[in-house]
Amino acid sequence: MKVRGHRVEPGEVEAALTDLPGIGQAAVVARRRADSDAQALCAFVVPAEKAAAFDEAAVRAELEQSLPSHLVPSVVRAVAALPETASGKTDRNALPNPFGEGVDEPGTVVAPSDAPGPGPDITAVTAGIWARVLHCEAAGLDPSSDFHKLGGDSLAVLEMLTALGEDVLGGASEQRFLDRLGSLSGNLTLGRVVEALEELRSTS
Repeated sequence: MKVRGHRVEPGEVEAALTDLPGIGQAAVVARRRADSDAQALCAFVVPAEKAAAFDEAAVRAELEQSLPSHLVPSVVRAVAALPETASGKTDRNALPNPFGEGVDEPGTVVAPSDAPGPGPDITAVTAGIWARVLHCEAAGLDPSSDFHKLGGDSLAVLEMLTALGEDVLGGASEQRFLDRLGSLSGNLTLGRVVEALEELRSTS
């Protein structure tokens, strides 16, 4: 499959996921974002028995240590089991689109509520991007984490914006976020960035 101009072998990403402690099975697919025509890499994983509570940000941070950035899924969702075809193979076509629908049991779509939600886990996605750009651990980030104090310069801010535009925002919202970011530049914390992203998604 091709995602964001890069050739992606799902098996390579799935192998990296199942190599992580606490993950028993994995399936990787490309799904279209609700607010654009862009395809994003999405992973569905089945936690191993007796595994600790699933932490999407921690999983993405681990993958960033072993995979190129274009192979790190934008979204990683834990499910009870992967859907199967009649022949017992993983039915990737039955996996939902996490950008437009909720995920409960595999193959079961949870209808979105009337109130607009933040879409994919914006905090986890943003923390993963910060970890990649700033070369730090996503698991160590919290809402008070300051981008500049963690070593982010103007080039790092541009890299973050590009990644957020691809992974969270559509093209129409990207400029609005850039305008909003100007007022946050003196106090660019993870919490304030996530708040701005969620506000833009709710009004888009």
